[in-house]
Amino acid sequence: MSLEANGSCTAERHFNFHKHDCLLLSLRKMYHYRGEWPQHIRRRVVRHCTILFIRSGSGEIMIDGIRHGIGKHKLFLLTPGMQVEWYVDGPIPLDAYYLVFAMAWSRRSNKTWTIKEAVPIPMMYTGEITVQNWLQLDHSICRLHEGHAAKRAGLPGLRQQLRFEELVYTLMEAAEENAKNSDWAKTMEYFAGYMAKHYSDNIKIDSMSRMCGMNPSTFSRLFKKHTGMLPSDYLTHIRIQRAKELLLQARRIREVAQRTGFCDEYYFSRMFKKVVGISPSFYAKKSRSPETGKDRTEPALEAVRVAVTYIDEVDHLIALGLLPLAVPNDHREDCTECTIPYLQEQLQHVQQIGCEDSIRKDLLLKLHPDMIIACRYMREWGITGLEHIASTHYYSWEVDWRNTHRELAIVLGQEDRAERNIARFDRQVKEARHKMHRSCLGKKFVFLEMTRQGIRVSPYTSNGGWLLFQQLGFTPAPIISANNWDHLISPEEAAEIDADYVLFGRRSSSRQTYNQFIAHSARRKHQLLEVPRYPWAKGGPIAYASGIDYVVSLFEKIHK
Repeated sequence: MSLEANGSCTAERHFNFHKHDCLLLSLRKMYHYRGEWPQHIRRRVVRHCTILFIRSGSGEIMIDGIRHGIGKHKLFLLTPGMQVEWYVDGPIPLDAYYLVFAMAWSRRSNKTWTIKEAVPIPMMYTGEITVQNWLQLDHSICRLHEGHAAKRAGLPGLRQQLRFEELVYTLMEAAEENAKNSDWAKTMEYFAGYMAKHYSDNIKIDSMSRMCGMNPSTFSRLFKKHTGMLPSDYLTHIRIQRAKELLLQARRIREVAQRTGFCDEYYFSRMFKKVVGISPSFYAKKSRSPETGKDRTEPALEAVRVAVTYIDEVDHLIALGLLPLAVPNDHREDCTECTIPYLQEQLQHVQQIGCEDSIRKDLLLKLHPDMIIACRYMREWGITGLEHIASTHYYSWEVDWRNTHRELAIVLGQEDRAERNIARFDRQVKEARHKMHRSCLGKKFVFLEMTRQGIRVSPYTSNGGWLLFQQLGFTPAPIISANNWDHLISPEEAAEIDADYVLFGRRSSSRQTYNQFIAHSARRKHQLLEVPRYPWAKGGPIAYASGIDYVVSLFEKIHK
């Protein structure tokens, strides 16, 4: 009962096999779960190799920090030591199969057989696996579960073993096909790392493209798809970031130019000013000048030729000490456009390019940014073609701003500052929990958003829910779901919510909903607390930090 691994195996280019190696498979346990799932985040460390097959359900699963959607016919391979967090939406029952199994290598040498655990799992890639023939897979797993539940021995047991091996072989074929499609991404990752290490060398795009058997245009296109930047722009970005570090060490401009791969100090100065917005000499002088209460390596704000298209990104860049070239507008209550309220002081001289769902691409084109940062949601809103204006980095928005902050910091060369921001926020959360622990112990909370469609009960994973429940540790009211962003209720229903504290905020065009809510809540016995729009609707590190301070001040006033 094994899959013989020989020279004809299609996975041989990824794994090295001995001609006498055999792969042994053993299905240890199999579970079928069907029904409601607890509506809170479940965390665990995987102990055994596990195939997780979702027949139906909705939610998210995070595997070693990578987020995946839970949906119909999703399949995941989990291996020992993986960190897994997941939550399931309440309205859709979960229907899932767990197949816990073991794998080992059996090798014959001098008429002696030895067996050892197969780690890592050969011929298979962990995480989410894409399989084309879901009907066949569904049928195979259901039939396997029926036989496993019967605990058959003899020939029926042998048939079960063969069915399981056939299933694993199918997954191996799917993983191999996925690997072929992802080979180019690994190649681009290698060359991005190569440029980051050898930026001072005379790196040629033609040479790199020849090394991987591509023409320069194909190489550049795939590199940009992987990194969000053309190879030449990426190399310049790496060199400029290193140049900043050297300038802060009081190095001469000629030396900095030589050590960062520029042909001469004049070309270096021209490129530095184009990317950073100021000359290298002025940057060095400004960064080394003493500033009251400021870290000398973190000047107030450094102008960069980066355009951002989403309000959260403005917050992230300013928190990283960077002043964007162009930023989106915000909406007032009457839907007219304005500067982002809590960042007005920093943005008073920055070009504004319209609201995030109606970005003025004509203005962007005139500004000639070196890079555009955009959330992937922009494509769903019909904002496309940004990559034709400048190198565009698309990122996945997450409620936990720290993941996005780290990603943008890597792109912009500000990793150290990002980690300091995150550590500062974590300390702030810990202090806030300590201050409010007694007054909030045993109390139930809910956050309501006034929208033009109605009153939204913000889920556990919304901005407000993440801050209140996952960070500050408040107890959610029973009405709150894990991830249902479309849970709308009437003002009458809002007045009957079983909660001790009701926090609420307004979005634009929600005045009518807000007035109705206030009128129906006049007879409410619970504590009503209105909060500002940021960070409850949007935000990054600056907004969330101010949000925590606001909540703490509210409860200090209530519980004097």
